[in-house]
Amino acid sequence: MPTLSRKHPSPRPVCRNLVVSGRRTSMALEPAYWADLRAIGDREGLTLNELCTIIDRRRRSASLTASVRVFVVSYLRTATPPAPATPHTDQPSPLVRAAMQDVG
Repeated sequence: MPTLSRKHPSPRPVCRNLVVSGRRTSMALEPAYWADLRAIGDREGLTLNELCTIIDRRRRSASLTASVRVFVVSYLRTATPPAPATPHTDQPSPLVRAAMQDVG
């Protein structure tokens, strides 16, 4: 699966309105999470509202925002094949360097 995250100008959370489980609510997530959540929804044929409703129905005591973050990470881990082990060096791997590009 291709990397879903893209570079974003600001890592600050962005608040968006959603309809989750039939009720209007708002949620603040970092732009990379919004982009990945939308990409997951597109891949699965679900709107953001539908996807967040599914997550909302499965969560227990955690907030919806925390549950969405965990879902995105879990989905991407599941969809990404394991990378081969690389020998330890003093330099970060290309994967770590690429991931650090999105860190603000």
